[in-house]
Amino acid sequence: MRKSLPCADFRWLDRAEIDALHFQQVPDDAPEGYILEVDLDYTRELHDSHADFPLAPEK
Repeated sequence: MRKSLPCADFRWLDRAEIDALHFQQVPDDAPEGYILEVDLDYTRELHDSHADFPLAPEK
């Protein structure tokens, strides 16, 4: 593996932190990372064409 995996010090962000977060501006080598839980509407027409490489994997 090339990147460290998270192992401790997890915490939920509060609403102010979420509103201030611009995750696209977080550098790849930042000391903190984020795991996002999102609710997506994924167009059904794309399901078959993305089956081998799902852009939004699900449980």
